[in-house]
Amino acid sequence: QIPWFSATAYAAWFADRSGLPWRLPHDLEWEKAARGVDGRCYPWGDAGELSFANLYGSRDGPPGVTDVGAFPDDVSVYGVRGMGGNVRDGCASAFQKGRTAPDRVARTVPDQATHRMVRGGSWSSTPRMARSAIRYADPPDRTYTVVGFRLVRSLA
Repeated sequence: QIPWFSATAYAAWFADRSGLPWRLPHDLEWEKAARGVDGRCYPWGDAGELSFANLYGSRDGPPGVTDVGAFPDDVSVYGVRGMGGNVRDGCASAFQKGRTAPDRVARTVPDQATHRMVRGGSWSSTPRMARSAIRYADPPDRTYTVVGFRLVRSLA
């Protein structure tokens, strides 16, 4: 439940504090980390298995956020955890309605952009809605219980 503006401010603060270029991932970076080079449907492969990630109905009790290690199968080929379920990730990219992929994803976020890209499955997602190719668009000033963020940095 952190708005996009706060997530980017935190990334800038953390980058300054650590001396490393931390930031939110670009939409296409997120997808590559989740799908690998083989274009898998989910971070773990092509099977939409409910028990592999924190998805709606994947565990007993009320649905909600859990520890990222609670679903050890929700890991990409690159070792990134929690991309298929738990919470979606806000990305640095603006959503551009009416364009075809990959042209609908801006490399930089224009000031007038009204929506940001959000990627991944969440605790409220069915397996179909947690596919790694799914894109969501959210206003940058709104908060949602199913959206969080992760930081990335480019390696030299």
